[in-house]
Amino acid sequence: MAHLALRLDPTSPSALRVLGQVSATDGNEEKARQLILAGNSLNRRDRQSTLWLIDDSVQSGDIDRGMSYFDQLLRTLGDDRGSVIALLTELLSDPRAIAPMERILRRRPNWSEQFWLFVPGNAQALENAATLRVRLDKSMTPEDKKSDSALIASLADAGYYAAGFRVARAVHPELNEVGINNPEFSSSADVAPYNWQATGSNAFAVNISERTDTLEISSSPGSSGDIIRQLVRLNPGTYRPVIMLSGDYQDQSLPELTLSLQCAGSDERQNARLNLPRQRSEERQTLTASANCERYWLTLSTGYSMSAYDISIDRIDLVR
Repeated sequence: MAHLALRLDPTSPSALRVLGQVSATDGNEEKARQLILAGNSLNRRDRQSTLWLIDDSVQSGDIDRGMSYFDQLLRTLGDDRGSVIALLTELLSDPRAIAPMERILRRRPNWSEQFWLFVPGNAQALENAATLRVRLDKSMTPEDKKSDSALIASLADAGYYAAGFRVARAVHPELNEVGINNPEFSSSADVAPYNWQATGSNAFAVNISERTDTLEISSSPGSSGDIIRQLVRLNPGTYRPVIMLSGDYQDQSLPELTLSLQCAGSDERQNARLNLPRQRSEERQTLTASANCERYWLTLSTGYSMSAYDISIDRIDLVR
């Protein structure tokens, strides 16, 4: 049928593609390539021929050429790009794809934002995605900040802590490599968990107020557990936790608050009780960071409280 179609219409892209696929099945790769290239040159929107050329390029090790075909296809697909972008994120699991992807993404193709939204869902491509994202200037990244936030969170969840921080710092260069970021709650930068992150407990309403630079916590009656946390890198040593409340709580009964350190990937957790009004203790509360731990989860938690309460915090820090 393909031969007949080609005789009736010598410029039929689909007929050339079918004949090329037949040649490939017969083992004649060179003839297949010539036929499918000819068909694709007549209709660059032909999905099947372009996908064949992508696969042929990648299998032969020519990632640059494969990326050019990806770009060609994605630019012409309109909104129906999802399955092709999923294939592109799979290609990113190969480190050889980083440089050609960077060159194309710097041109800001019309599919770039959708690509970045897909990337965090591919666990095998995360480390290379981090390298790619850091290489691109901030002005070259998607306007949708959700994609950066999702990539950072996915890297941390997968245990790529250093890579996640590199992306976070590419987005917000003011982040500190060592120590707590945003101890005074003056930034709402969405680079969690390298900035403060609510733990998601339904028992607490948590808000970082840009107007007052405070952490606002409201609890429900009978609540306890983790409130907020941050992934931090610490120099080895002993630290004293510090908390500064906003307002006068001398006449208010407050729950016991603790700050804890837990080496990321470990179950062991150190706790230090924070000194609050009417809870003063002579016992010195400290936390110890080891040289053997790459990153720590720093978590603010509360003990059980029968009553609901509201607290505003100006600062949480660790002092050596």
